[in-house]
Amino acid sequence: MVTGKLPTSIRKAVVDFGPKILNEAKLTNILLDYGAFTEVPSAKIVIKELVAESWCAKILEAQDDDNKIQSLISVISDKMGFKTDVVEYTVHSVVYSISKNKSLPQYNKAEEQTTSIPISSPITSQKLDGEYSEKLRTGGDLKVTANSWKISYYFPGPDGRYNGTFVYVNDKDIDAYIAAWKSNFAKFQQLKSLLPQGGNSDYPGDMGMSIRFGYFEGVCIRSYHLPINTQEKLDAITNEYEMAKLKAAQIQKILNGNM
Repeated sequence: MVTGKLPTSIRKAVVDFGPKILNEAKLTNILLDYGAFTEVPSAKIVIKELVAESWCAKILEAQDDDNKIQSLISVISDKMGFKTDVVEYTVHSVVYSISKNKSLPQYNKAEEQTTSIPISSPITSQKLDGEYSEKLRTGGDLKVTANSWKISYYFPGPDGRYNGTFVYVNDKDIDAYIAAWKSNFAKFQQLKSLLPQGGNSDYPGDMGMSIRFGYFEGVCIRSYHLPINTQEKLDAITNEYEMAKLKAAQIQKILNGNM
C-alpha cells in the first residue's frame, strides 16, 4: 500500500505557501522537491493538468460536498484520459491538503502499475504487430508500435494547389520538444514586449519551430502551423506530451506481450 506521500506533500505545500499555491504552476516543482510522486508517478501529470485547467479551484469550492467531488473526478477522468483511480487519489489528496476533517487518502501501488493509463488493446502474452493510434486534444496523433512511438501532425496546404506539411515528434526527441516549446515561448514573450505592435515578423526557434508575430502569432511547430501564444496553450501541449510518454510506454508493454 502507498503510505500517503502525495497528500502529505500537498498539505505541506499549502502550509508552506498558503492555499493559493494549489492554483499556481510552480506547485508541481514544489511537490517534486518534496518527493511527492515517488509512490504514484503518474499523479505528477494529473497535478499539472489540475492546475493548468483550473480544476483545483473547483475542487476547493466543492471540498465539503462528496457528491460534487465524485462528479468532478468523473469529469476530469474523462477529459484527461486517465482511469479514475489515479485521478480519484490525486483529487482526494488535494481535498485532504486543505481540510482538517478528511482522513488520509489510500491508494494501492499495484493498481498504479497496471491500471493508471487506459488502454483499449487486449492484454496478451504474445507480441503484437501493428500500430496503436489515438488523436490528441492539442492536435496530432499518438502512434505507437512495439518498438517505437511518435506524435504525428499533418497540416493541409492553404488550398488544393499546395501540398500539406507533415511533422513528426519522435520518441527520442519528445523531451527536446517539450524544452523547445518552453524556451521558444519564453523568447516569444520577451520579443513581444520589445517589438512594435502591428507588424509581421518571423524568427527561428529551437527544434525547427518558428516564433511569429502578426500573422499566426505565437510559437509554431513549423512555419505558421499550430501557434501557441498563451501560457494555457503552452501548458496544455507540454502536459499532453508528458502524458503521451506515459501512455506510449504502457501500450508498448502490451504490444510486446509484457502485460
